[in-house]
Amino acid sequence: MIGTKYLWRVLSDAGYDDLAFSVATQETYPSYGYWKNNHATTLLEQWEGTNSHNHQMFGTILEYLYQYLAGIRSPFQTEKSRGYKQIHLQPCMPDTLHKVKASLQTVAGTILSGWERHDSHYVYQVTIPSNTVATLELPTNGYDSATEITEGNTVVWQNGEFSNTDPGIIDTGQTHLK
Repeated sequence: MIGTKYLWRVLSDAGYDDLAFSVATQETYPSYGYWKNNHATTLLEQWEGTNSHNHQMFGTILEYLYQYLAGIRSPFQTEKSRGYKQIHLQPCMPDTLHKVKASLQTVAGTILSGWERHDSHYVYQVTIPSNTVATLELPTNGYDSATEITEGNTVVWQNGEFSNTDPGIIDTGQTHLK
């Protein structure tokens, strides 16, 4: 029970996005899907459905949805800034999930993060409040490198090189994880 708080971060940060998503969406006991199939409308205190029927113990599933699937990382998690003045966006894209979209109202304004998988590419949409800066880390999901990244109609990354003509984009780079 107590380990659930750390489950999403450990699996996702270690590169096990598919396993984290599988655990989050399973419908057999013990799971959130089991609760849903048994008509729970709140977070329960125990996987069995006993005791409190309004308990935040397993509430970290919401953290997983926002911080990992949508990629809107908490400033406390990244230790970059307070108040979302510097935003860190790093979505996980499990193979069996095809679309995610989430928004978060912060003191700096609304952050929107969404992605959609297509046959040969991903479309990632992000909106950040004015007077903020964002770092965006996109997974390559098995590809050696992204061949092209565009911002609107402007190509900012092509064939492994930064090709910026957009004054709103300060820098791009490629990091190999794992």
